[in-house]
Amino acid sequence: MTQTLTTTTVSNTKKRGRPAKRRKPMVTQPTNTTPPKETTSKSINLVESHIKDVYLIERDALWNDFQNRLKINNYEVSQVYKEFKDVVKATNELLSKPFK
Repeated sequence: MTQTLTTTTVSNTKKRGRPAKRRKPMVTQPTNTTPPKETTSKSINLVESHIKDVYLIERDALWNDFQNRLKINNYEVSQVYKEFKDVVKATNELLSKPFK
């Protein structure tokens, strides 16, 4: 049994009113970030699981990996928070100006 899919397109006959206003791009100041540290490769010991042919990372290595990933996450969240504060500040400045 063969299935076929048929598609039809319907053109939209409604025309748009006036063109949208062009907006000036918001210029943001680059944030001071520290360069990433040089990476080093480390060997990780694997532990055999209770299931045949399944190996897991040792508990200590897994915990260290989790802590490192949490540090990265906290850094990224703090950078997003700083940038969001800048956006809110710029928005408040724009909204505080009187409309013409």
